[in-house]
Order: sequence, then C-alpha cells, then structure tokens
Amino acid sequence: MLTRAQHELLLPITQLTAINNIGWKHYGCYGHSLNLIVQDALIFIQPLLEKVKKIVRHYKTSSTALEKLLKAQTDDKSDCIPKRLIQEVPTRWNSTFHMFKRFVELEQYLRATMAILKKDLPIISNEEWLLLSEISKILQPFDQATETISGERYMTGSLVIVMTRCLLTACEKFIGEPFYEVTKEVIYRLRTGLVTRFGLVERSRTFATCTFLDPRYKLSVFGDQNEARNTKSYVQEMLVAMLAEESSQESSLPSASAGSSNTLD
Repeated sequence: MLTRAQHELLLPITQLTAINNIGWKHYGCYGHSLNLIVQDALIFIQPLLEKVKKIVRHYKTSSTALEKLLKAQTDDKSDCIPKRLIQEVPTRWNSTFHMFKRFVELEQYLRATMAILKKDLPIISNEEWLLLSEISKILQPFDQATETISGERYMTGSLVIVMTRCLLTACEKFIGEPFYEVTKEVIYRLRTGLVTRFGLVERSRTFATCTFLDPRYKLSVFGDQNEARNTKSYVQEMLVAMLAEESSQESSLPSASAGSSNTLD
C-alpha cells in the first residue's frame, strides 16, 4: 500500500502520462510563470528588499522587539488586535508582497520601536517608505491573480487570456501614475515579462477556444478582434464537423427492423 507521500509523488507522473496518451496538450504552470516575472522585476529594489527582510527577521527572532511592536499597537488602540510582521518565503513571490504590505501597514509602530531598540538595524528613509507603499500597490493585482490560481487545484484554460489581459491593463494604468522612477522601472519589467511569456496567448488555439466557450467571457476579453473572429469561426467549423460525423455514424447503423428476423415459435 502506498503512503500519502508516495501517492503525491506518483500522482503528477501518472497524470502527465495519461495526458500524453490521450493526446492532450500540457502547459506550464501559469502561477510559476507569474512568480518568475515578479521575481525578475523586484531586482530593481533588491537593496531595499534586503533591508526589510533584515528588520522583519529581527522582529521574528527577538522576543523583546516583538513585545514592543505589539505593545505599541495596543497602546495606540486598546481595542485592536496587534499584528505581527510577515516573513518572506523564497519559493512564494507573493509572500514578498504580503511582507511589504504588512511592513507599510505597521510603519508608525516600526518607526517608534526601532528608535528605542539598541540594535544595528537598517534605516528606512522617508522616500523608501513611500517606495514600499508604491511597490505594494503595483503588486496587488499580481497577488490577486495568484490567489485566484491557488483557489483551484488546476487553473482552467479560459482564465489564462483573462488574467493576462487584466495584468497588462493594470500595468498600463500604473505607468500613467506619478510614481518614483524606480517603481516605474519595476512596472516596465513586469509588463515586459507578461508580454514575453504571454504576449501571443490569444493565438493559442487551445486557450482561445477555452475562453470563447466560457459563458463568462466569450469574445469580450479578447484584445485582438481578428483572433476573436478566427476563434469563433474555428469553433463553428468544429461544431459543423462534429454534427456531420455524428449524422454519418447514425446513417451507417443498421435499422431496427432490418436484422430482426428471429421470431418466437
């Protein structure tokens, strides 16, 4: 009898074998691609990222620092539930987003407690605090996309075009906002990553067909209307061919009366 660990190890292998035998196409993980895109873009703020990680690590390992942080929150608002900092998990890019978001959320309490801690912690300048806020804002749509993907065991094909279009639209919107130049460099890199990895996704017959057949989207989410029309024509032709084949199979079957010569004596 297989253990749970052995089953989990063999499951993707047997699933991939089945997919290959059936003839279905296999695509890489969309979430993994998003992870690579975001990680690549965050290179522009690597020094600031390291500062934040060092501070968070200290509050995670020092009971004194943590106690002061929690107390500062309850002293300010006695009825609040104090929050802790979130530590980054290297294999999950959105943990970086959540780390930044919580860090900015607790800014006033971190400023107050870091000032009295006798530790050689990195100094976060006013400009860097604003930069962290901007980065958190532009990463929000990518986090939402990741959460949507994580909500299902397998991502449906119809979501690929939709998510890609939404993320590209968000990047275009952010480019027009008065952000720091470093923030805009991150946005440009995010957009470039999306275009490089998913720029031709609407030309994929598989993803385009899945999107068209999804009643939530149909043709409304296509950015290229030529591809939308081509997909509609393809599906119509496919349906006509299927109906013709079904009709041909029915006509080739012997009639019910033809072969029933056996009678009861």
